[in-house]
Amino acid sequence: MVETKMLAIFTSSGLAHRGAWDAVDIAQKVMSNAEILDEVACVCGDGVTFEHVDLVDEERLDMISRSYYGLTPEELDNRANVFRLARERAAAVVERIRQSPG
Repeated sequence: MVETKMLAIFTSSGLAHRGAWDAVDIAQKVMSNAEILDEVACVCGDGVTFEHVDLVDEERLDMISRSYYGLTPEELDNRANVFRLARERAAAVVERIRQSPG
């Protein structure tokens, strides 16, 4: 059997509109990237393995206000760092792919 390895790159958690939902609702209604990938892996069956990279730092993003209005200086700094880290992670993934044999 030929084994296939897939690299999934998630550019967001799908929670960009956090302010519209309560945390409890998010947990009940929104699948995480890992859950989505688990379902895809089940459909693919044996011989296909998945690895994923999340470009967004969800932990830091959660520290930002649920509203884009009236952000504090700290929240603005966290937001800038979230976007900086996403660019760094994306560049690292591209370099990893370039260096990968085959």
